[in-house]
Amino acid sequence: MVVESVTRPLSKTEGGHRNLETYGIRDYSQIMNGDGEGRFPSTMRLKRRSDFRSVYRRGVVWRGSCFTLHVLPREGGARLGIVVSRRFGNAVERNRTKRRLREAFRRIAGSLPSVDIIVRPTRDCERFSAEKIQRMFARGVGEAFSREVEP
Repeated sequence: MVVESVTRPLSKTEGGHRNLETYGIRDYSQIMNGDGEGRFPSTMRLKRRSDFRSVYRRGVVWRGSCFTLHVLPREGGARLGIVVSRRFGNAVERNRTKRRLREAFRRIAGSLPSVDIIVRPTRDCERFSAEKIQRMFARGVGEAFSREVEP
């Protein structure tokens, strides 16, 4: 006799949809590594056009060898938006670069100040290791944030 188990997605009340408030913690890396869900939480993303527009208009720009950062202080944790045009390469190259940038952000998100960040990678970003990207990311956010705080 073969018994089949039917799995169904959990409803929101059963814990199927999880966000930062569900966990009650600020360290994003615990969410990403904790239960194997492996998604980039929506609370860490810039999604609305108005959010992107305000970061572009009022944020500080930091240019590095791998990417350009637009940084704007905010309340409630760091959020990331990634902008990669078609001129960057085909879909595989664009998505690979976005995954690497999200991972670098995820690893340092707990140590970042509360900011909105837009990242615009350059073609040179592909030749850097993940650790190097992570260090450049942290340095860029720190420098841009310190410029914003100073009078």
